[in-house]
Amino acid sequence: MLNSFFQLQVNENFNMQALVDSLVRLYQTRGYFVNMLPSPSNVIVRIEKNNSGISTIVGLCEGITLNINQNGPMLNVAMVDGAWTDKIIGFFLGWATCGIIWIFTGIGFYRQLQLASNVKTDVFMILSGNGATTGPFPFG
Repeated sequence: MLNSFFQLQVNENFNMQALVDSLVRLYQTRGYFVNMLPSPSNVIVRIEKNNSGISTIVGLCEGITLNINQNGPMLNVAMVDGAWTDKIIGFFLGWATCGIIWIFTGIGFYRQLQLASNVKTDVFMILSGNGATTGPFPFG
């Protein structure tokens, strides 16, 4: 499980819900299932794809959880990669049966690594597109 955290300084008129709505729409159009759990102080967003059936066995699942909160002028985004168990299962299944499953597990591994990077990039793009930030402070 990989964790990543970054902060952005936002303008006083920043609308966190607009950011979350943009992320939800963006990843839904890319074929991901997106679940959002708002609370008074933060929003938790779960983004996942291929999380059932044979994809679970061969390691093609993708998933990440975002915890987004605003503390004054700082927007904090914590990301937790959650879809690694299927990669472990796929690796051992491929080792025990045939190497073909390793190919799928490798593809899933690569996609999972890319998902975290893509989400971080998309958050920066959405925020910079509407002028909501005054400076990035990345920590991961």
